[in-house]
Amino acid sequence: THRDSSIRATAQVQELTATLNNLRQSLESQAGAEKGLADRIANLEKEVSHEKARAEVMKTRMDNHQALHRSETDNHLAEIARLKAEINSQKDHIGKIHEKHDAADEDRVVQSATITDLRAKIENDAAN
Repeated sequence: THRDSSIRATAQVQELTATLNNLRQSLESQAGAEKGLADRIANLEKEVSHEKARAEVMKTRMDNHQALHRSETDNHLAEIARLKAEINSQKDHIGKIHEKHDAADEDRVVQSATITDLRAKIENDAAN
């Protein structure tokens, strides 16, 4: 009958409307999830960018620190070389002083022997 058809059609419209509403909610939910994922991806990209920048800053600091240590090491090596040269110069100077003292000692020995010889000669001359 017409009334049964109308009831069935109304039931079908209600069922289709409910299905449509469910699909709409599902799409909205999916869109919300996608938006959430997109936001999360954007945040992760920002974090990655921030970490890259931080890593660059740390690398620059490390490079500067290493350059400073290299410079300090070079300065220390130069100072060590200068001190070694100064020590060698002092050793040469001390060696020359020792040579002069040794020569002076030899002169004193010769002079002492000469004095002893002269005393002996004077005593010998006086005895004769």
